[in-house]
Amino acid sequence: TAHRVLEENPHLEAVFTSYQMGDAYSERPPVGATPRIEMMSGRDLLHGYMVRSIHALGCCAIWKKDRLKSFGGMAQLGSGFSPYSDNLLTIKAGLLNQVAFIHAPMVFFRTHGASASWSSTDLDSYISAQKDLCRHALSVFEKDAVKQDLQINLYKLLGFFCLTYFFEVVSRNPSLQ
Repeated sequence: TAHRVLEENPHLEAVFTSYQMGDAYSERPPVGATPRIEMMSGRDLLHGYMVRSIHALGCCAIWKKDRLKSFGGMAQLGSGFSPYSDNLLTIKAGLLNQVAFIHAPMVFFRTHGASASWSSTDLDSYISAQKDLCRHALSVFEKDAVKQDLQINLYKLLGFFCLTYFFEVVSRNPSLQ
């Protein structure tokens, strides 16, 4: 589906899809169902992502190679295992002219005990990565293409991505409580 969307729309810079999360994959919608494909500006994708009406994984998007290179690919954030690198990539997509979003969970994000993002208690990795995420995201949020959404984007970045995940990590480690 994503390949077809790119072939039919060569001007697109990226195609994002929704994802499914859990410990066991269940195939929904049924194979053969035609997912809804929405063309949108990068700003609209960013807004939906920040207010959590769009669930996307930047590292699982299909990118035009040159555009992904211009963003620097996946960035190392913080001093640890680099949480939020995927989030930053999706935030940078806010600067794209037009993207497609496929409203179907074409990616399965498996939550399991060995997943660093799902089980890490390394608060220092999260804190240092949050500082880098905020710095890089702010440089995106200040660009003309998305500047009018600066307040809501900052609010959601700090409230959801920083505070929520901070407390998630703290709750995983009884010694931090």
